[in-house]
Amino acid sequence: MTSLLISLFVPSNADDKNPAVRARFGLLAGVVGIAANLLLFLGKLLVGVAISSVSVMADSFNNLSDAGSSVITLAGFRVSGKPPDAEHPFGHGRAEYIVSLIIAFLILLLGYEFLKSSVTQIMNPTPVSLSWLSLAVLIAAVLVKLWLCLFYRTCGRRIRSSALLAVSTDSRNDVIVTMATIASVLVSRLTGLDIDGYVGVLVALILLYSGWKIAKDAASPLLGEPAGHETAEEIHRVLLAFNDIRGLHDLIVHDYGSGHIIASIHAEILDTMPLTEAHTIIDRAERAVNQKLGILIVIHIDPVDIHNPKLNSLKAAVEGVLSGCPAVTAHDFRLAHGRGGERRFLFDLEPRHNCSEAALSQLETAIAEACAKIDPSVVCVIRVEYGYVASETPGE
Repeated sequence: MTSLLISLFVPSNADDKNPAVRARFGLLAGVVGIAANLLLFLGKLLVGVAISSVSVMADSFNNLSDAGSSVITLAGFRVSGKPPDAEHPFGHGRAEYIVSLIIAFLILLLGYEFLKSSVTQIMNPTPVSLSWLSLAVLIAAVLVKLWLCLFYRTCGRRIRSSALLAVSTDSRNDVIVTMATIASVLVSRLTGLDIDGYVGVLVALILLYSGWKIAKDAASPLLGEPAGHETAEEIHRVLLAFNDIRGLHDLIVHDYGSGHIIASIHAEILDTMPLTEAHTIIDRAERAVNQKLGILIVIHIDPVDIHNPKLNSLKAAVEGVLSGCPAVTAHDFRLAHGRGGERRFLFDLEPRHNCSEAALSQLETAIAEACAKIDPSVVCVIRVEYGYVASETPGE
């Protein structure tokens, strides 16, 4: 069913990163979500009225709120698909993250209310009854919601949309809530044990954790997060294909939503190359990244001297110390004269953010001692700059 809907609504050869294609996915997901949740709302409401079941009627309005979430998702895609304008030159792609935050808030609110009612049920237990008709309606709702969860997940992964993945999680949570309700009633009927409130607390905690995780994932790109390791490797691969670029560092990536990524990086070019020639190479490199990766990148030129024996020896000494510390790298090596006439060896250290100040201080001392063995008259001038790229291994 999911594949059929996508094939009917989105061309098979469509570029999933294209804003127009993403907008079609958003429209499809929004319309399907609104239609499915409205049908569930009407079905549960009619059954609830027919059997005078407050719980079923209450659950029907939960589906109505889910239809509202689909409307919010649809509106978010409409906004995120708008082209850049004078007030928003970076586009509107981050609207998807805002939609995810709204959905996270709704899930947290549902979890809080469910926790309150569950604690009340534990403190003042009341019999829970469930007719075969209402049970059939709930099972049908579980199947529909399970399909919606998978449908949203497929679309979300296809276009890498945090908003669709958030509503997928919301649908999964609805399945958990309804299944828990059914399970607690069946256990009560079969064993006489009243576990409804305790199961409700467990489900509420799952909802609260789920809402917190969606909010955290949505807030991270809004606050600013490091470039993904895969993105960094792709940028390096494209740029290092240019033979005149000897090295790269200081990569910074700003994510303004899918299709709106801006980056900057420092590229090492031989200091003997004429400036106009270096500028031509950098222009070509910037265009290559934009054409192949869809990333607008600005490249800063760092001239490097590879023919200075003293500089090469000092650089080798620094790299020798850092070989035992993969969390720290160094770049921008150069020799200069200070105001007092002393020779200065300048370079930047780039540690990961989890590198402690004590470990960094010990490393600087070890580097200074290693350089002093090469030339005691040289003064090491070290500038520490933390990197903006995520580590290859999660959690590092």
